[in-house]
Amino acid sequence: MSALYQNENMLKTLSEAFGPSGYEDAVAALIAEYVQESADAYCRDKLGNLIFKVCGGGPGYHAENPTRVMIAGHMDEIGMMVRRISDEGCLYFALIGEIDVRALCGRRVRVMGKDGEIPGVIATKAIHLQSAQERRETVPVNKLYIDIGAESKEEAEELAPVGSFATFDSDFYAFGQDGRQYKGKAFGGRSGCAAMVAIMQRLHEQGKLLPFDLYFAFTKCGEIGLSAGGVAANGIDPDYAIVLDAIESADYDGVPEGKRICSLGQGAVVPYLDPGTIYDRSFVDFAFSVSELYGVPVQGSNRLAGGSDARVLQSVGTGIRTMSIQLPVRNRLSASCVAMASDCAAVENLLYSMLTNWKMN
Repeated sequence: MSALYQNENMLKTLSEAFGPSGYEDAVAALIAEYVQESADAYCRDKLGNLIFKVCGGGPGYHAENPTRVMIAGHMDEIGMMVRRISDEGCLYFALIGEIDVRALCGRRVRVMGKDGEIPGVIATKAIHLQSAQERRETVPVNKLYIDIGAESKEEAEELAPVGSFATFDSDFYAFGQDGRQYKGKAFGGRSGCAAMVAIMQRLHEQGKLLPFDLYFAFTKCGEIGLSAGGVAANGIDPDYAIVLDAIESADYDGVPEGKRICSLGQGAVVPYLDPGTIYDRSFVDFAFSVSELYGVPVQGSNRLAGGSDARVLQSVGTGIRTMSIQLPVRNRLSASCVAMASDCAAVENLLYSMLTNWKMN
């Protein structure tokens, strides 16, 4: 385990869990197990969002009309759904979320069949059988299929019928000097979930009483834009919301300096705006002031990029003061996300420092 991030094992477990959009139950079960002793109340709403409450107390807490702060992070990941089965037993699929199709062929996947997970591999027509035109073009998703070893349509239907979900079979591991970089899947949502769990545990272990009621909303279907976080916010009615997510860094060879969004190893990303949201300026300024005061590395985003549940959250009810803390990631919408251990720690430590040194009013 890297000394740079003490919750690496939890991130590994959450990253490797099966949980494409709409099928997050395994992830939700892991989260519930991690935080079962750390919350004062718990519910799962009709949509399936997992919500934990940590009651406030102590100086500045108004029991008759408490301030409510919501932390949101999505549980789901990109994936696939079986839409057709060929006579040869090949599973043709639709994409769940935005995926770079160029990186799909040859990838190992896990299909959730009738009796549990089934290993498979994404394939297409062999290159030596393709025409010159086909070789020059990206293989469209409708020409890709999942091979699960079935020899007929009937056998495949018995194992994984139309409507079965699939996701990447991608191991999490540390690499680079001192294991400072992580490779895995689903960092967009699961990194935020890991930070939220870790903060609940820290608050519980240290007996911290905050001057507000704190809600942790582990939400569904973030990768398909369903914005289930808005449903959670309707139930909580928070005064403030902090959305955790990941952002594509684009800090690699071939991308001009002016088009790079942020950098791995430079800390958590706190944007002033993204394509769907203008964040609360005083809230963002508070985050940067906490970063400076407590030595937590933070960076802004150099370009307008990304997007999150914040777009919907800020307009729920009479309005919610909203900001976002994001993990810089390479290859975000793929089976092989790459992030830095130090940045994972920065996301968690910035959020914890903000909550335990609250100055918003």
